[in-house]
Amino acid sequence: MHHESFNFDFLFNDLSHSILPMDFDTFYKSPQRFTAVATNLRTGEAEYFEKSSCSDILAAIRASSSMPMLSKAVKMNGELYLDGGCAMAIPYQKAIDDGFEKIVLVLTRQQGYRKLYTKPSMLHLYAKYFRHFPKFLSALYAVPTRYDAQQREIDRLEKEGRIFVIRPQGPVNVSHTEKDTAKLKALYEEGRQEAERRMDALKRYLEA
Repeated sequence: MHHESFNFDFLFNDLSHSILPMDFDTFYKSPQRFTAVATNLRTGEAEYFEKSSCSDILAAIRASSSMPMLSKAVKMNGELYLDGGCAMAIPYQKAIDDGFEKIVLVLTRQQGYRKLYTKPSMLHLYAKYFRHFPKFLSALYAVPTRYDAQQREIDRLEKEGRIFVIRPQGPVNVSHTEKDTAKLKALYEEGRQEAERRMDALKRYLEA
């Protein structure tokens, strides 16, 4: 029994190593930077793990994908981690701080979408489940406010031409635990078509 909603042991072991083997040699040798973001349960802060310096980047990727209460926390270097979105939903500021001049965001919600609040029932579950991690709990409570602020900042940066954003044109009717493959395929196709629609604009942004 995995006691998780998602079988990450299958995804990160069986699938990526034997069923659909990932070319790890090419991945690690590539000079391209790769960063995974995860939230430290003790501090409630987002931490960034670089492929070039992280001792176990796959564990960091697993942590960055581990949703609160649906997945087990991932232990790295004596610390426990969960989804980076708990503390930093859209880490564009990291790219800005690192000095990148061209930043492309791929968002999963339409422009104007806001997380207005967290349901009281969910807040109660958070309080019970993460009672031993008060700073992480505070980060979860602050998700709607922080997300709203980020979206407003993204709108401003996009209007100024500082960043380029690809996002759905309308509401997304797919849940975090979606099992309807037809919905998932339709969303994938919608994303592909939107990327194609914005391709010329993206090229202009990158070449400017």
